[in-house]
Order: sequence, then structure tokens, then C-alpha cells
Amino acid sequence: CGPAPLQIDGESAGKLPCEISLSPYPVRLMVPPAYAALSSMTDHPSPDLLRIAAD
Repeated sequence: CGPAPLQIDGESAGKLPCEISLSPYPVRLMVPPAYAALSSMTDHPSPDLLRIAAD
């Protein structure tokens, strides 16, 4: 049967078994300027902000 394929976010990343580790460094996110300009960022943006980001 052989080793099973490993996928990460739908992309091929190798074969199982494998070793996975997490980085202690922060992740850099790319966000629309309208979202980054907010003085209080939240987990759930307002519908108005989503409309601006879609434009």
C-alpha cells in the first residue's frame, strides 16, 4: 500500500509518517489597508469594513 500522502491546506506536502513542528515566531498577515487602519482590531470585523475591503 505504501506511505500515505500528506496535505496541508489542500496542497501536497510530502508523505506520512512525518514530523510537524510549530514556529515560535509570529505569523505575518496581509490585510486590506482599511482593516489595518482601525484603532481597535477585533476578531469579527463589522459588515461596513467587509464591504470596504471587498471594494
